[in-house]
Amino acid sequence: MADCVLNYTADRDIEFTKDDIWNDSYFNSSVKAIFNKPDAKNDTTRQEYDKFTSQPLRTLAYSGVLMMRKEGNKNLYRISNKPILEFIAMKERNAYLFLYRYLIKVLSDSNELR
Repeated sequence: MADCVLNYTADRDIEFTKDDIWNDSYFNSSVKAIFNKPDAKNDTTRQEYDKFTSQPLRTLAYSGVLMMRKEGNKNLYRISNKPILEFIAMKERNAYLFLYRYLIKVLSDSNELR
């Protein structure tokens, strides 16, 4: 998802929605190639792709990598920490390291990690 956000924004300081990412041709080709998923434009896969895009975007927002604001019933995102987003997008191992540290922090802050 980090790679798709970077590609979609292409060094522009713009807001975007999950649907903007979802409808981007780079997202569609990446998801099919990397995850062997069906075409993102297929109406029968709408619910699956809704979760597939919104959950990582929200995680990036909750972690401070993206900013998120509501407008009506839509979440609008903007990059707030590009170096971290680039680190995550660089390779799968980096995404794993980021997620691992983020989850440790969240669990620790909520006293769930003993």
